[in-house]
Amino acid sequence: MEITEALERAHKQKDVDEKLQGKCFCSALSFLDGWKTGSWELNFYDEGAHKIMSVSVGEEVKIKDEGSPFKPEGSQIHTIEISKLSVTANRALDIAKEYYDKNYKSLEVQRLFFALHGAKVPYWVVSVITKNLAIVAINVDAHDGKVSAKVHQFSMGKGKKAS
Repeated sequence: MEITEALERAHKQKDVDEKLQGKCFCSALSFLDGWKTGSWELNFYDEGAHKIMSVSVGEEVKIKDEGSPFKPEGSQIHTIEISKLSVTANRALDIAKEYYDKNYKSLEVQRLFFALHGAKVPYWVVSVITKNLAIVAINVDAHDGKVSAKVHQFSMGKGKKAS
C-alpha cells in the first residue's frame, strides 16, 4: 500500500484520528515483501509532550504506546508534509531497486526494510540485508529522487568467554 493510503486509513479511524490531534507526521517504516510495501508503522510527534505515537496500518489500524523519541543529542525532529513530496513510496522503491540491480546485483537479498525520514530534506531509505550480512542503505531524496548509498559490512569477530 502506498504511504498516502496508510495515512488516510489512520485518520479515517475516529479513535485514532482523535489521538493524533496536535501531533505531526514525522516518519514511517514498512517491512517489504520483495520490493513491494506491506503494512506501515507511521510515527507522529507531539512537540509539547515530546512524545512519539506510532500507528500500525495493515489489515487493521492500531495505536501503539507513546514513547520518547530516539534522536541523537542536538538533533531535532522534522515533520513531513506528505503532499509536498515529489517522490512517492512506490517511485522511491522503483528507483532504489534499479540502483540496487545496477550496483549490487551480486549481493543476494535476504530482507528489505523501507523508511521515510523527516529531515530538512525528507528522504526514503531502503535497507537491504544481504545473505552475506551486509546492509546496503539506499537513500532516495523525497523531492528530486537523487540517490546515494552506503554498504555496511558485518564482521564476525571472535567472542570472549564470560568469566
